[in-house]
Amino acid sequence: MIRVIDHSIEQDEYEMNEENASKNYYITIYEQYWEHARHVETERLSFTEIYSILVGGILAFLAVQIERNLFQEILANIFLFILTIMGYSLVLGSNIEVVIFSRLTEQIAVCYWGIPKQDLRWDTESKVRKRKQIYVADVFIFFYSLMASLFVAMLCYQVGCIFITSEIISIITTLILTLITFLTLILLYNCYPKRDIVNVISEIVNAIEKCRKKGSSTSI
Repeated sequence: MIRVIDHSIEQDEYEMNEENASKNYYITIYEQYWEHARHVETERLSFTEIYSILVGGILAFLAVQIERNLFQEILANIFLFILTIMGYSLVLGSNIEVVIFSRLTEQIAVCYWGIPKQDLRWDTESKVRKRKQIYVADVFIFFYSLMASLFVAMLCYQVGCIFITSEIISIITTLILTLITFLTLILLYNCYPKRDIVNVISEIVNAIEKCRKKGSSTSI
């Protein structure tokens, strides 16, 4: 009888240790996913802040020049355009990471911890959220696309002042190239990364819905 009791105690301890290990595992994964998503978001925002300071400083410097130096302005606009494309590329690459890791944390919370519906950040049954089609990533992409188009316009006009004698032709060329730049950057985002983001959200939301409907969530 004593041996049976001892064996039962050992079995209970083993199961408790396994349960604690599983709990710690999902807590660690949850924290890592969430911290990575927040890190990428912070990185994106920090670059945009630095970018805004640099753009404002350079444009202010050019504005206070007593004598206009066209060559200096062209170089400044080329630099600002390259810097803008860097920011655009950073946002383009980071958007999918933020979406994947932030939604995975939601999936872990629902499927393994049984988080109630009212506490979900991404409520899939909310009509308001279903109607929401504009994400934070869209705002960043629009901002960098607009800024890139602005610098293309300034650059084209400055170069046109040198090589194109007709002011009307210079303005028309500038407007066309500016519009092409803006539409190209917007379409590039909508045709590839945004489509992937929507697909990832849909897949993870479907997985969360299956966990909730099946009632297979295990409280850890």
